Amino acid sequence: MSDDILRKLLVSFKAEHQDHLEKIRGILEDLAKSGKGPGPELEEAFRRAHSLKGAARAVDLHPIETLAHCVETIFSRVREGRLPLDKRTLKTIHVALDSIEDWVIAYFQKNAPAEPVQALDAVEALLGTEIKTRPVPRAAPAAEPAGPSAQAEDAVTVGVKSIEQLLKTSERVFSEANSQNAVARKISSVESQIRDLDAERDRMKRSRGRPLEQLAQTSQFSPVSRYLDFVDKQVRSLKKDLRDLHRIHSSGLWAIKSAGEQLRGEALQARMVPAESVLQGLRKMVRDLARDEGKEIEFAMEGLAVKADRLVLQALKDPLMHLLRNSVSHGIESPNDRRGGNKPAYGAIGLRLDAQGRLLRIAVSDDGRGVDWKVVADYAVKRRFLTQDEAEAASSDDLSRLLFLPGFSTARMVTELSGRGMGLSVVAEAVKRLQGRVDLRSKENSGASIEITVPISISTHRMAILESAGQAFAVPVTALERLLQVPAEKIGTVEGKSAITIGDRPVPVSPLAGLIGQGDLALKLEGDLVSVAVLKSAGGGLGVAVDAFVTEIEAIVKNLQGGAQAVKTFSGAILTGDGSPVLVLDPHEIVERFKSAKTGSIVRTEKAPPPKRAPAILVVDDSVTTRTLEKSILEAHGHQVMLAVDGEDALQKLRSETVDLAIIDIQMPRMDGFQLIERMKQDPRLSKLPVIIVTSLDSREEKERGLALGADAYIIKRKFDHKGLLEAIRQIL
Repeated sequence: MSDDILRKLLVSFKAEHQDHLEKIRGILEDLAKSGKGPGPELEEAFRRAHSLKGAARAVDLHPIETLAHCVETIFSRVREGRLPLDKRTLKTIHVALDSIEDWVIAYFQKNAPAEPVQALDAVEALLGTEIKTRPVPRAAPAAEPAGPSAQAEDAVTVGVKSIEQLLKTSERVFSEANSQNAVARKISSVESQIRDLDAERDRMKRSRGRPLEQLAQTSQFSPVSRYLDFVDKQVRSLKKDLRDLHRIHSSGLWAIKSAGEQLRGEALQARMVPAESVLQGLRKMVRDLARDEGKEIEFAMEGLAVKADRLVLQALKDPLMHLLRNSVSHGIESPNDRRGGNKPAYGAIGLRLDAQGRLLRIAVSDDGRGVDWKVVADYAVKRRFLTQDEAEAASSDDLSRLLFLPGFSTARMVTELSGRGMGLSVVAEAVKRLQGRVDLRSKENSGASIEITVPISISTHRMAILESAGQAFAVPVTALERLLQVPAEKIGTVEGKSAITIGDRPVPVSPLAGLIGQGDLALKLEGDLVSVAVLKSAGGGLGVAVDAFVTEIEAIVKNLQGGAQAVKTFSGAILTGDGSPVLVLDPHEIVERFKSAKTGSIVRTEKAPPPKRAPAILVVDDSVTTRTLEKSILEAHGHQVMLAVDGEDALQKLRSETVDLAIIDIQMPRMDGFQLIERMKQDPRLSKLPVIIVTSLDSREEKERGLALGADAYIIKRKFDHKGLLEAIRQIL
């Protein structure tokens, strides 16, 4: 067999063997819990053991082939009624499966795998027969067929470096695209000036046309008339040239951004790997710890096929190892203690991974002794983290946050809390660096669960930019429940603090400036509407009042350096398109600041100046979903919005209503978008009205046609995000 073929087979085997092991373990767990005898589930386990044996034979891994044959034999005897599926049988199968997993991990890590003596001895004792074909101990890794695997790993290492370089290149492309936005704004500004000149020329011709004709007929002023005609022609020429320049620049900028997005997307996709490739050694670690501590533990791992950014998984590996060590050493009781507490002698620990959209959720749970919250409260008072009154009023959620603080636990505290708290600050810091959150839930004598939520990729984060006290701040979109424009009269008080109602639940509201130390906590209402960003939290959410919602951007979060690291309300910084730095808020710290605030927010109403008329925008689209989406985005940013279902409907509204800008789809019944724009440009009252095309048509010809007809911007629905739409509106209006 050639090295190239063997290398490919080994890659396939690595994934296949893990799938077989997980499925067999799952079947055994179900059979142990249900107490059922041999049935269809056992047939499936037998089939998988047989398949594993064949796969091992195909890649010449004789130790795995032998162990899989042993498991297959045990299942065969149970199926025939010659062997009971009792505790001893189940334990022997698990020992064999664990040995298979340990051997494969060592093999692919280029270590010399040890002969599985313990597992083979256990199988011989159970079956009462000698295993005649024991595998020969393996030599050093250099003499193994794993050589091709080592070469493959080296290739992957080079690939990872190349991927990182591609990501950096894509960021430079985006940086250049962002710098070109300034050019676009300048072009738009010049276009606006030319339009003003053109409009002034038309007004002068309408009001002074006859005197100008008479002036041109006199010899004294005929040069002036010729000069005015020359200026008139130049303005017309400039107007056409600028329109062409705008179209060419917009097309080029769109191509740059599209190339950058594709480059970054493909590089990020290449960096996504199955969790199993990074976390595969955790099962062996738990098994070894349990053996050293004399504890019986069933460890279940779910979701190892979930794909996530390799850097995210690597950043979480050590925190997860620490959490699992705590569960084994301090969470799970000894077999005697468990029996005394009416629990099974064996403990259960679980690690579950799940991908939900742009988030990765990881839960580490156990059925051990759990956390004694009274001990936590007493210790918090003793160490002056809380007063006695605060400790008595604190919920388990409040107390759980203390366990993640640096310096909260001591050696004595670790013993009292069964390890909960020791090193949890390290876990919290690692999760914070990933712009995520960590939560702990526990009931005494019923175990504990720690859930980590982080972005599935750390290359870029979707950030909402908010303005408060004249300064811009960023907050991860994943931490936001919603953004609201709340009428001032809808803000009331609950328990002395200002609040709004969302659905049927009250949500407290506090000024962001006060929570980050830039002002007081009194909510001052100086207008008809208050901009509120609702942060997600276990307690039901918190609304932070800000001056304005600015935009959303994709950005790389940089760690803070020096003294800035000590400011807990900020978790990093980003650079906006123009190169300006923006601090990233830590939503969980903001929520904690609110909970510990000593002063309640008081609503004070002041007379507001007469509001300016908000720009009126007509959205023309035959899709009710698209119309609703664009309407909600625009209204959240202070625009008046009217809707039209097609070109005919739009023309009627444009001729009867005051409109400042039209957003038009192309593919519509009765009159499509191209026809509508043509009709608008033929109407003197509508010819100057700015137009943005938002469509799924993305060919170069269609885009050029739309811009040639006079559209000011062309946005593809497939790549639609409201950041681009709002930026286009801002430039035009």
